[in-house]
Amino acid sequence: MIMSNPKTQKAVIKLDFPVQLADRLLSEVIMRSPNVGDLLDHPARKGGGLADEVRLVCALTGLVEEDLRGIDASDYDKLQDQLALFRGLSREELAQIKSDALKQAVSMGAE
Repeated sequence: MIMSNPKTQKAVIKLDFPVQLADRLLSEVIMRSPNVGDLLDHPARKGGGLADEVRLVCALTGLVEEDLRGIDASDYDKLQDQLALFRGLSREELAQIKSDALKQAVSMGAE
């Protein structure tokens, strides 16, 4: 569950699968909205894919890459959703994109 207010610059993302870090149990992640400096420091490069995105998410959450490696993929999906919302997508647009991607994945599996 993502708890955020579009008028604020931070969101609390509850993890369905808490992760044991070296110093604590991570059950929620606080993500701040990216600023231009973050986008300049962590650009999305062609072919960079997930690695570039993970570096940006680390900058926005204060976590290190090793912490994110332990997060369940479904929980990371929530972090990706929040990043998209911060970047200006509406929840409806995000839901449509996910629905389209799922349909495409299902049709590819049927081939």
